[in-house]
Amino acid sequence: MAGKDYAEWFLGHSKSPYYTKKEPERREIYATKCMKYLTFLDYSLLEAAGHSTEARLQEKTKEIQALKEQMARMEESQLKITELLEMMKIAKLSDGKVGNDRTMLDEERRVTIGYVDDNNQSVEMKVPLDGFEID
Repeated sequence: MAGKDYAEWFLGHSKSPYYTKKEPERREIYATKCMKYLTFLDYSLLEAAGHSTEARLQEKTKEIQALKEQMARMEESQLKITELLEMMKIAKLSDGKVGNDRTMLDEERRVTIGYVDDNNQSVEMKVPLDGFEID
């Protein structure tokens, strides 16, 4: 560490040769050789770690939000698929008939299903009724 002379001076022993050193030199010895052993908290390191933790927390918060949005879209898609399957089940059980004189089938026995996609575009699908099976 700083040596016996510094310890003698620090304890107040007046005969220490450390007393012959000038104030700037004593400060230098303290700063370079003693302070790191006497300082328990390094505030600059602590602040840097805090900023790093905050940045990681913000990143994780963004990831969680993106996952929540993705999950909401998936749940919406699942609901649309469930509705589609229910509609196809009804069409299959009634052989495509709606009431006594109407059909939901085109000339190739396909059910036309329309929906609005994520880009607000209208989309139509034609699903063949004969290829659809009910379990």
